Amino acid sequence: MVEYDAVIVGAGILGLATAYHIKNRHPNVQVLVVDKLNAAGQANTARSSGAFRCFFYSRTNFSLADSTAEFCRHLQDDLDVNLKLRWAGYLWLFDEEGYKQMQPVLKDLAGKGFEYKEYDGNELAEKLGIQTNLTDDKEAQLMGLANVHKGIFIPKAGLIDVDSLVKFYESKFVKLGGKIQYGTEVKNVVVEPCEPLGMLGEPFFGKIQGLLE
Repeated sequence: MVEYDAVIVGAGILGLATAYHIKNRHPNVQVLVVDKLNAAGQANTARSSGAFRCFFYSRTNFSLADSTAEFCRHLQDDLDVNLKLRWAGYLWLFDEEGYKQMQPVLKDLAGKGFEYKEYDGNELAEKLGIQTNLTDDKEAQLMGLANVHKGIFIPKAGLIDVDSLVKFYESKFVKLGGKIQYGTEVKNVVVEPCEPLGMLGEPFFGKIQGLLE
């Protein structure tokens, strides 16, 4: 039986990205990716619009999004990988209370050199031709929407061709010596203890002994 150091179920963008980075950082480990379909990125990944933004309340989410955007920028600008990356920007609309709650986040991001631009409600109404005063709007009242107080425009946001990114990860992973097995549906994972303790419910920590199709 063939043994691998890591087996990743799913050849979508997350599975292939994980496999690529493991193999790239640890060239000697044996990594296998399996997928029930016959090509990469055909399940949830294929449903993605490819839109991204680097603006989150959570520091963890911000770090993940920002580092991913920078990696894609590096691929396209430095390595000439055509991801069809387009920096379109992202506009957030806030009512007065929402804007107040956002102030600590904006201050923290600004301290890290993160760029954004603020617009007040009147500016947005003039520039975009949108309605920002919702006082007499019955539909807005039914939905509980308040007036647009501020708009925060984030330049570091845009669109990417997901299929191009999938193909990059797939080809680079294989070139690094990784293995991909398509047409293989995993229905169960067999886990066994590294050292059996004879305790009820083990393994508490163990190794993957096999995959059941």
